[in-house]
Amino acid sequence: MYFAKKLEKLEGEFWVPGALLNFHIYYDIGDYLNAERILTLALKIAPTNLQFLSLMASLKFEKKYTDAISYSSQILQLGKSQLRALLILGLSHLNLGNKKEANMILSKYLTMDSENKFAKEGLKRLKNF
Repeated sequence: MYFAKKLEKLEGEFWVPGALLNFHIYYDIGDYLNAERILTLALKIAPTNLQFLSLMASLKFEKKYTDAISYSSQILQLGKSQLRALLILGLSHLNLGNKKEANMILSKYLTMDSENKFAKEGLKRLKNF
């Protein structure tokens, strides 16, 4: 994997667009393993990059909810107001059966985006548990 080997040697922010482009290429063709590998390398170099953390949280949400919780929590701990991270965090807790956390997070999310259908459906699912 040429790009991943090059990425390990790079420093600074100038490579961010290339990493994002390569992630999206791999993701769009369904090569999730290499998409994740690119993000993992990118996060080693820039562990607080919100774009990389958000993409990793989204990628993990499709496969591993505990990892999605970890990456979403990192974004929120950076003090950034990231609605997507909050939504992924709430839905991940819901899918793991953590009802109290899911309810609290999704309710908070809906105070900021009251029309979000995923958050609304998540709260409906909680009521049916």
